[in-house]
Amino acid sequence: AYLLSEGTSFDLGTLGGNESEALAVNRRGHVTGHSRVAGAVVKHAFLIADPGRMVDLGSLGGAGRAGALSIAHDVNDEGAVVGLAETRTGQPHAFLWTAVDGMRDLGALGAAPSMALGINNRAEVVGGSGHAFLWTEKAGMVDLGTLGGRTSCANDVNDLGCIVGVSQTGGTDARGLPVTRAFLRMPDGSMLELGTLGGEHSSAAAVSEADGGVLRIAGHSHDAGAAVRAVLWTVRLE
Repeated sequence: AYLLSEGTSFDLGTLGGNESEALAVNRRGHVTGHSRVAGAVVKHAFLIADPGRMVDLGSLGGAGRAGALSIAHDVNDEGAVVGLAETRTGQPHAFLWTAVDGMRDLGALGAAPSMALGINNRAEVVGGSGHAFLWTEKAGMVDLGTLGGRTSCANDVNDLGCIVGVSQTGGTDARGLPVTRAFLRMPDGSMLELGTLGGEHSSAAAVSEADGGVLRIAGHSHDAGAAVRAVLWTVRLE
């Protein structure tokens, strides 16, 4: 893993293994991701809050289960980390890690595996467990539904509570595969389909804060020729 800052890249090291990968950085320069650990092929989530100090966040498998996997996907500006980790039964579950409470199992929607992919500065967590979910301390894990299909996944949430991700629609494409579309879920609970660049599939990966009442959403979409293109959606808030 490395951090690129002002044109210079810095090797972030590992947890003793032979590889690592950084997946998110917050405004304070805290970096999170995953690394192989010493003497094993398993990966553990890490957080670097202090330069040169990579902290192993462990897993949900207990101290005696060194083979349990964990991967960190996002970190907010308070240093709270979210991702997925194997439980004692080997089932992947979404987790929330803080310096005070350590790694917490956020559960799942029914018997499905779960993973957390985004967290905002209000400690609202989003991800997927068959369906997209929103987790809060007050309400726990809430099913956000779909755009009419079987599955969905939430990829990011901003500090307003606007959530973006991808959902099946219930339709099928020319190959007989489920059509997937990017969505924006507003704080009032409405889920809006964001459309495509002329093709049948799209997905939203990240959402900005509201700048002048406008959200900017990054993702990808198929064009009319089925080529995958980067896309930026702009949505004006009423």
